[in-house]
Amino acid sequence: MAKLENVKTIDMVNGEITKVEYNGDIYVKVDEGQGTENIGDIVIGKKGKGRDDSYFEIVEISSFNSSRSGKFYDEDDDLDGMLYYEVFRKQSTPSATANLDERVSVLESKVATLEGEPVAQPLKVGDYAKVVGSSNTFDEKGAIVKIVEDDGTDIPFKNEHLDGSYAGWQDVESLVRATDEEVAEAKAQAALEAKWAKIGRKPNEFKKGDIVHSGNGSPEFTVLAEHEISTGKVAFESRRVDLDIVGLVTPVESRFDRA
Repeated sequence: MAKLENVKTIDMVNGEITKVEYNGDIYVKVDEGQGTENIGDIVIGKKGKGRDDSYFEIVEISSFNSSRSGKFYDEDDDLDGMLYYEVFRKQSTPSATANLDERVSVLESKVATLEGEPVAQPLKVGDYAKVVGSSNTFDEKGAIVKIVEDDGTDIPFKNEHLDGSYAGWQDVESLVRATDEEVAEAKAQAALEAKWAKIGRKPNEFKKGDIVHSGNGSPEFTVLAEHEISTGKVAFESRRVDLDIVGLVTPVESRFDRA
């Protein structure tokens, strides 16, 4: 087998890799797994109970032991002794000519549509984009992401969420440039989530005993009761307001009178 570099994880399910990309081609995990590999497949090795996340391309099928556990030779002709592995197979793709014809057709259509209009600049590293194509394990349709790498392949864009976490790889067709308003809203939401995360909660996750304010220019204050959280209505001295517009003043865990 030949050891591979720059294999991208495209999708995962329950922590298990199900789809990867290598050299512009997509490989999908074979359900039957070990013992069903063919020449041209990619395997990811797991030595013993551990996993070293090394990818290899099968270039020759040699003899197997009775359990077909992988007694492979690696790229240095050393017996790899890879006891466990997962198999990934290349997805069938249209011919290069058909793919080129399709792209030309799409471009011609776009040119016809955009005649007389400003031409949109292509996305690049540092731009903010909105996911409009198929989502993956790391993002979802409608998410605002930042492009942090463009490797020039068919799936060129490595993305991050606005909190800096990994957002996977996407192709050009799956992203559009985000508007200034969309970016501002996404950044505000990310800042809100980070603020609440400091106290171990999700945004607007209130608890019995929290001190909250009524959320207007002349706020009133109260201590949240259990029934107010369940009904979504909070009683202040002069009025009742919806829970989703109140603001947190002091979480119950930080109240000195409860220490």
